[in-house]
Amino acid sequence: MRRTLRTYPPKWPLSILRVFINKDYLEEIEGDMEEVFQDNLELYSLKKAKRKYLWEVLRLLRPVLTRKLEGTQKLNNFGMIKNNLKIAVRNLIKQKEYSAINIFGLTISMAISMVIILFLLDQDRMDEHNPDAERIYRVVTEYKDEVKDRIYTYATSPYEIKQVLQFNVDAVEDASQIIKGGGSVKYEDNVFSFSGLYVSPNFLNFFDFELLLGNEQEALQDANSIILKKRLATKLFGKEEPIGKLVSVNDLGTYSVGGIIDDDSRNSHIQFDLLLPNQAFTDVDINSMLLTEWEVGYKYFYNYVKIAEGRSPGTLVAFFEKLDSKFTEETAALYNFSLQRLDEINLFALIENEIGVTTPAFVAYFFIILCTVLMLSASFNYMNLSIARGLKRAKEVGVRKVIGAGKRQIVFQFLIEAQLIMFCSLVVAYLLLQLLVPVFNDLKILRDINGAITMNFNTNLVVYLVFMGFSVIIGLVAGLYPALYLSSFKSLKVLKGTGNAGKSPSFLFRKILVFFQYAFSVVFIITTIILYQQAQIYANVNYGFTHQNVINVPMSQDVPYEAFRTELLKRSEIAGVSAVSNLPVVSFFEEILVVNRNVSEDEIKSSLLSVDPYAIENLDLELIAGRNYMPNVKNDETNMLIINEKALSAYGFTGPEVALEQMIDVIHESDTSRTSSKGRIIGVVKDFNYQYVFLESGPLVMNYDPEKLKSINIKTRNVAELKAVEAIEDVWKTFDSIHPLEYETYEYSISDIDDEFSELVQMIGLVSFIAIVIACLGQFSMVVHHVQLKVKEIGIRKVLGSNLSSLMLLLSRDFLIVIFIAVLAATPLAWKINELWTSKVYSAPEVSIFNVSLGVIVILASAFLTIFVMVRKAVNANPVDSLKYE
Repeated sequence: MRRTLRTYPPKWPLSILRVFINKDYLEEIEGDMEEVFQDNLELYSLKKAKRKYLWEVLRLLRPVLTRKLEGTQKLNNFGMIKNNLKIAVRNLIKQKEYSAINIFGLTISMAISMVIILFLLDQDRMDEHNPDAERIYRVVTEYKDEVKDRIYTYATSPYEIKQVLQFNVDAVEDASQIIKGGGSVKYEDNVFSFSGLYVSPNFLNFFDFELLLGNEQEALQDANSIILKKRLATKLFGKEEPIGKLVSVNDLGTYSVGGIIDDDSRNSHIQFDLLLPNQAFTDVDINSMLLTEWEVGYKYFYNYVKIAEGRSPGTLVAFFEKLDSKFTEETAALYNFSLQRLDEINLFALIENEIGVTTPAFVAYFFIILCTVLMLSASFNYMNLSIARGLKRAKEVGVRKVIGAGKRQIVFQFLIEAQLIMFCSLVVAYLLLQLLVPVFNDLKILRDINGAITMNFNTNLVVYLVFMGFSVIIGLVAGLYPALYLSSFKSLKVLKGTGNAGKSPSFLFRKILVFFQYAFSVVFIITTIILYQQAQIYANVNYGFTHQNVINVPMSQDVPYEAFRTELLKRSEIAGVSAVSNLPVVSFFEEILVVNRNVSEDEIKSSLLSVDPYAIENLDLELIAGRNYMPNVKNDETNMLIINEKALSAYGFTGPEVALEQMIDVIHESDTSRTSSKGRIIGVVKDFNYQYVFLESGPLVMNYDPEKLKSINIKTRNVAELKAVEAIEDVWKTFDSIHPLEYETYEYSISDIDDEFSELVQMIGLVSFIAIVIACLGQFSMVVHHVQLKVKEIGIRKVLGSNLSSLMLLLSRDFLIVIFIAVLAATPLAWKINELWTSKVYSAPEVSIFNVSLGVIVILASAFLTIFVMVRKAVNANPVDSLKYE
């Protein structure tokens, strides 16, 4: 899908030109730059055109073209810069407390922001290694579901699209096709599972993948040659030379290793362990229907085309409109094809059936907003502390002005101090980053999005430059306002001591900032508390079936289930064996529609689970009425149904016994068909949780369809897991000595989902902690500034007899009002937000007065403690120190 391109260059580089370029040349330069930008738009993407425009702007900042600024020679004088830097270091050391607070707040924000920057840089670079990335497009399919009134976009398209475009559209220079696959590969006694792709012979050159070993021109040209990733090759061959070795792949036959690819050679959305020639897929008879029937095959093939130099992809879009004849007349209007450029696949909208895991654009936007909020909050806190600290340096500013320093020089001095603080924060944040990145890389949530964060600084100078530029920009944002304010002091008033150094900046803006900081903190802390309660519920949930001491093994065509089950039961370690189509809790169930025509014509959404005659007993499901399936009885297959209690009421039955022997219609829907069959209810089971823990389990229909059984459930006796697995492996090898046993304990599968939710709680908890810390620092900076302005007033009131409590109330009243307003405004919002998500989640905790109050207490306690410490210190100060010069 093509994005709408802007026709004008970005404005902010233009602003740089207008500030620095000599006015005599400005108009001509602007016109030339506009023409260059428009030319680049025709040759490159919008993103690259903008980068080139910025680069050209920076190249124009040469002495011969820039205007002469007053004081330039003085500001650029090395001696003066050295002197300013020395003063900045002395002030940093002298004000240890304020410096430490500033560095601490900025370090936390910068460290988190740097992790975000690393992640986004890594994601933005995806597929940009390909020199032709801006000319390569993926053909995607848009399907209109009339029933759900929704358009689904698939990353795939029909098999014949590649050939049709390559040989019928002149604008197409080349094309390549990918088909997802997988299985196991064997060399001698070494057998390993792999995630693979069936690819066109031109795959390596088309997507710019380089081989560590092997000939790129010949590797995939031979139909009996494959390519391995280095990691898989090392597992198979160890230190042996892999090229030319013969390996067995699935049931496809023997292949020769033609090449080895480095594991991390390319940052691409195309991920794999092994590459197979596409003939290995297309020559299999069972796949023939997918190759010819577009309505079935469009979900299986990833088609990429390379547009010829100087040609427009719009030619292809126009050609797509002529392909309707490939569909039936009834469905042609439901399908549409469009293009998605290679370097825009990642950080784009979510689409169906992706070839790998990509990062959606909304994730990037969320991280950018989070980074902006963190850094702005920390920057404003720095502003407040700088202004508060600067009030003590009023006489320094006055003396500097008297001896001839201009406002620009004083501004430059304070900006140097700000940049020094930022540099110290950057160094500490970089050290903290070394600890944060491994922690973030271990998060399953981020791994599911798109792998680990790249930390290869030694070979990527761009990352260093981005971090340095980020630090400089934050230093300018945070330091400019305090520098302008402090440089505006009136030297005569300052030195005479007859008035304030300058007009104090209004507290209104900073009060608004602190209001939002505490409001966000309230929302985050209450959400964290409720999420923690939700995690506790999940950790102690009763699923209603046995999952402890159960090992799940995927079905295999090479291992006959009944014979495998019989042999397993002969082992003392095995207590029971059954098979199901879907694993309750850890997999999605097929959705069907059920109609009980004896009651009404309403179609009830339900879930379908195929089981064998042993599953109910093996998983300890409770049969409350009727009977179970009988082994080896054909009449019990498919058309005999067992339902759960929720299905009873949903289908209009008044009780379990009433439902027995009743006939219901079971309707299966797909994109292109709708089939209906009748089934007889022979049993009712007690309700159990078969959906993901965060979804409510609804009406369930169970049938016995041997062809749909996919997973074997092996219940073990009270023996060690390793011993049970060894027993299963022994039996497995008697049936299949080629493919390794693949298994996973049921309890681990369920806990894996719980772990991801726990990580989500931890991440939100971390954000809550950071939000509270920054809010407290913001409150601290405001209190410091406020106290500095009222030092003499406090001294006078103490001399006149004011007590500690009255002074503390006087100084903290304004802040307490802001905090109370923030809490009062944010609490209903937090209540509503959490009610919204808990209403969508099964067995969610109640949003109650208790958990909301607990969050409010945490916020108020942290705020009161911050205010109390600073105000008490100011009130307990000796009034003589503040009044001795009056």
